[in-house]
Amino acid sequence: MMYPVFVGLTSAIVVFAALATDAISKFGGVYESDVYWHPPLELVEYKSYRSVRLLEYVIPEESAEAWWDFQALSTTENCGVREIIIYMQHGGYPVINPYNESFPENFYLGRTMMRKLTLKTDNSSAPFVITNPLPGSWFATVVLPKGKSRIGQKGLSRSSCTYAVSATVVSTIRKDIEEISLSDQHHVTLKSGQSDSVFRYLVPTDVHHYQVNVMNCTLSNNDSVEVILCPVSFSVSSQVLPDSDRSSSKVDCETQPAGHCSVGVASPAVNKWSYLQVTRSQGNFSESSEVSFSLEFTMHGCQFFVGMTVAQAYPLKKKHRSPRADSMVYHYSQMNKVVPSSECHLLPSLGRLSMVKKDFTTAFVFPSPYLLPMPMNERIIPDKKTLVTSFEVKKLIDSGGTLKLLLKTDPSKVDSTQYAAVTMCTQKDHLPASVSNGSLPLDCSQGIRLSVNTTLPNNTYASVYVPYPETGTWFITLKSQCINKVAYTKGSTQYEACKHGRAPRAEFSASVGQCVQGECGAHGTCREYISGVYVFSTCNCEGGWRGYGCTDGSQADTMSQELMSVLLLSLSNLFFIPAIVLAIYRWYYIEALVYAFTMFFSTFYHACDTSSVYTFCMMDYNVLSYCDFYGSILSFWVTLLAMARLPSKMRSFLHMAGALGLALGVEYDRHGLWVFVAPAACGIVVMAISWVRMCCKRHSLFPSWKRYLCFLLPGVICAAIGLVIFAFVETEQNYKFTHSIWHAVIAVSIIFLLPPRQKQKGIILDVPSERDTVNLLQTDQCSSSHDLLL
Repeated sequence: MMYPVFVGLTSAIVVFAALATDAISKFGGVYESDVYWHPPLELVEYKSYRSVRLLEYVIPEESAEAWWDFQALSTTENCGVREIIIYMQHGGYPVINPYNESFPENFYLGRTMMRKLTLKTDNSSAPFVITNPLPGSWFATVVLPKGKSRIGQKGLSRSSCTYAVSATVVSTIRKDIEEISLSDQHHVTLKSGQSDSVFRYLVPTDVHHYQVNVMNCTLSNNDSVEVILCPVSFSVSSQVLPDSDRSSSKVDCETQPAGHCSVGVASPAVNKWSYLQVTRSQGNFSESSEVSFSLEFTMHGCQFFVGMTVAQAYPLKKKHRSPRADSMVYHYSQMNKVVPSSECHLLPSLGRLSMVKKDFTTAFVFPSPYLLPMPMNERIIPDKKTLVTSFEVKKLIDSGGTLKLLLKTDPSKVDSTQYAAVTMCTQKDHLPASVSNGSLPLDCSQGIRLSVNTTLPNNTYASVYVPYPETGTWFITLKSQCINKVAYTKGSTQYEACKHGRAPRAEFSASVGQCVQGECGAHGTCREYISGVYVFSTCNCEGGWRGYGCTDGSQADTMSQELMSVLLLSLSNLFFIPAIVLAIYRWYYIEALVYAFTMFFSTFYHACDTSSVYTFCMMDYNVLSYCDFYGSILSFWVTLLAMARLPSKMRSFLHMAGALGLALGVEYDRHGLWVFVAPAACGIVVMAISWVRMCCKRHSLFPSWKRYLCFLLPGVICAAIGLVIFAFVETEQNYKFTHSIWHAVIAVSIIFLLPPRQKQKGIILDVPSERDTVNLLQTDQCSSSHDLLL
């Protein structure tokens, strides 16, 4: 399939030139551009997530802008213009819902930088711009919405249109960024004419809050130095370049008291590049002056903790603390200049427990000294401390599944005079800013929050699902509080310190599985699909059910409709019984056998294929499907040969040749148009030649005009009606009715088209005598009720 690929290449060059010019004029600093072009990718109509096409684009770090230029293409100009929807997502496959289908309960649908755009398949360009995009993998899910719901016969010209999409991505990358360390004081100088300067630094894993302090700011002009209000402003951001118009962590030092200019950053992205942009203020100061100052960072983080027991969580005396653990924590903090918080403890990261031979079956667990599989992680959650751990979601390995988070607590582990409440916050790449605050509720506005308590039995368990989780480090934060039981029974929630040795005990888990716990309910099956190199699991829904977990029944058939569909499509094949009886009566035993074969396998094929509720598959589905198509086409072939006047040896040869040829054709492409057209055309040619031969020998019309009128014409009309319905009228909505009519009219057409018996007294009448011709003419009379009935 050929597409106008050079259109995309030309567009890439044009966009590249425009961006290069625009970047120099729009941004300060030094930039370079990176261009990537994806060739056309063929699309199919969207039925469920298995129909999507996934594209990946890697945006370089320090990108100031990223331009996507999408183009939707079609094979020919005669194809109608269709609308294409593109969903874009950073770090994971987009979770889409083009038909407004409902999701299962407890599904978390929050995404990072989700974007949506539409374009037409008219070869026009659809540019899309993101300022300061997140670096790393961006995934685009391309959807071709459904057009007309007609079930088209493969090979017909109206169904031959193919659509594709290509894309060009241009990134503008800033190159004059200086790397600094948070552990050292850094001296900065904005020279004459320099408007800004950008720095990058890595935030350690244990930091949940840090502060940028500006000190010793001086302004130099014509060899004179004066200490004044610092004429600079700061913008701080995580992972992306700062944007002074949108950044929440920014400060203008001219508005701050002298020597007290600082900006605080809560919940930064850890182990990711953070950026600090220093910009000269547009004040009354000369641009030729030189500004100098020092930067110093103050970091607040969690203590690294190897393990925690009840005694460590609630120490009676200072001597009971572990000196080795304390010295290790503070040595790490002093080395990185992180002020440790005694209320926050960073536990070891969760390890991976995976099944080798099955995709998306991973549990994240604490390392076990005995290497035992323990999918549930149990920990004591002290009320005056916050526990933090993490796990890693990897691209390809985990991103195509569903992340399940679970939290539960045991009421029997709490003192009898108290209730317990436990909160878990799961957040990607960030520690929550409130980890050092011992109060509840835990601030989890940018993450996934689960809460359990022991006030009611139904409140001790909570879970949430995250479809196609974003790749990266996910942090789990746990907090607890105890509630006075007496005050709670009186309608007052009174928090108090948990009694010693009876701190809440919670179990939590994080795991990646297929679909919804490997299942799709009662109306679908969970399967794996692949788009390019990207493997993902999704539900294949049946019976009109829709959605990620086949839980949307807004368009589903009722039980009675399901049963009616099965009965219509299966029992409509019983219309072949009169044709079978008539064929046996007229001594067409081969034809009767083929009709019985077709009726049998078509009946049980539809009994297996139609419904997900009322299903009976007596054989493998592929066997039933093959035999159904093979028997249907073979029925046309033997009927046409029966209508032809052929010598017995020639008829036997053509029967066998047709059976062998059709077996090959149906196996090659059972849904193809030519596997039906070729034998039908050959059979009609053979029949026509034999009829012309008979006309020449008899010197008269063969068959008689009355048989043309009373039998052949109705039979041809029935067959034509069936073919039109099969090829042009069937839709997904009316399939059970139209296909049942197809069964009926084709079976009825055989009754009209099957000729009278050709044997009399055991002799085959290849060339009828005069007496036989008279008898044949009498048989062809319209008044022959015998033939009309049989």
